[in-house]
Amino acid sequence: MREMKIEYHGDMDFNKFMFQLFGLFGRELGTNKKPHRFFTDNPNDLLTFVEECKNENRPCWISAQPMKAYNEVMGIEKLYFDFDYDAMLKKKKNVSKETIKKLREQVENEVKDFLSHLDFVPLIVRTYKGYHVYIFLRRIYTFEKKDFDFAKKVYTELQMYLIRGIYECLDEHPIGDLKRLARVPLSIHEKGGICFIVDKNLKKDKVRNLDIYRTYGIPESIIEMAVKSVNEKIKKTHALEEKLIQEAGERMVENNNENFVGTIRPCFQKRMDEGEMCHGQRLALLVEAYNSGYLTEDMLVNLFHCFKDFKEETTRYQVKWFFDHHPNRYPPYRCSTIMNKGWCLENDCPYYNKILIRRKNNN
Repeated sequence: MREMKIEYHGDMDFNKFMFQLFGLFGRELGTNKKPHRFFTDNPNDLLTFVEECKNENRPCWISAQPMKAYNEVMGIEKLYFDFDYDAMLKKKKNVSKETIKKLREQVENEVKDFLSHLDFVPLIVRTYKGYHVYIFLRRIYTFEKKDFDFAKKVYTELQMYLIRGIYECLDEHPIGDLKRLARVPLSIHEKGGICFIVDKNLKKDKVRNLDIYRTYGIPESIIEMAVKSVNEKIKKTHALEEKLIQEAGERMVENNNENFVGTIRPCFQKRMDEGEMCHGQRLALLVEAYNSGYLTEDMLVNLFHCFKDFKEETTRYQVKWFFDHHPNRYPPYRCSTIMNKGWCLENDCPYYNKILIRRKNNN
C-alpha cells in the first residue's frame, strides 16, 4: 500500500505545527519507555522526542493541557476525547478480522454522531484504533494549584456538556483527567503508521494553523456557564453534607448518650494533630468520623492524611471494608470505653468533668 504523505495548508509545515501544538508554556511528554513521562518548557524537545520515538518505533504522547511543572497543570486549553475500540475488544472472545472491521465501523459511526452535535471546529486525529477529538477553548482557562480540584470539576462539566449521546467507544478515562497525555498528531502509532489529522467526515485533511480551532472554539460564555454550574453543585453538596452532619450529630447523641454534639472528640483530635495514633484508636476514629458526618469514602480517606505513616492504598482498603460491612451497625465508642482503653484526655477534655458529675448524680 502506498504510504500517505502529510499535506499542509498555506505556509504551515511540520516544525511550525509542533511549535504551535507545544505552545508558549510547558508540557509533559511521554512514551512506553522509562521514564514514561517528563516535563519540559522547551518546544524543541518535542521535535527531538517525536523523531526519537519514530526512529525507535515507539508511541509519542504530549500532555493535552499546558503544564507549570511536572504533575502541575497550568490551565485548560482544550477538551480531549478519545474514541477507540479497546474497551469493546476486551468483551469479545473470538477476535477475527471481520470483528475488528465491525468495531472500526462502530467507532467511526459514533465519532461522526458526536461531531454532528458540535457547534465548534474540532481538531480530529486518527489513531490506529480510533480517533482523538480536541475542542479548543478560545483562551486558556488558567488556575492556581490550590484550585485544581475545582478546575477539574469545570473540565468535567465542559466535557459532559458536549457528550449528547451514549457511546460505547468513548474512553471514560480522559473524562475529568486534566493530566492526561494524548498521542502527538503526525507522530507514528503502534503499527508504524502516521496519526493523520482528518476532517468531520474522517477523511484525511491538511494540517492547518491551530488558531483556526481556537477562533471557532469554546467561548467564554460557556466557560462561565460551567463555572456557575459547578458552584451550584458544590453549594448543593455542602447543604446536603450539613444536613447529614446534623443528623449524624443527633444519631451520635442518641448512641452515646453523653451530650456529644456531632464533631470528632478531643481525644481523637489531639492524636490527629500529633499525626500518630494506635491501630485500635484509628478503627474507633473511623466509626467516630462516620457518625460525625464523614459519610463518603473520599471524605474518610482524606481525614487520615494527617497521620505521618499514612498510606492511601491501605487506608482506602480499610475504609471500603468498613462501608461494605454496613457502617450504621457500628455506634461510636462511649466515653467510658475510651477511658478504659487509656485514650481519654481526662481534665484536658471539655466533656470529661461534665460526664463524671452526671454519672455521680445518676448514682
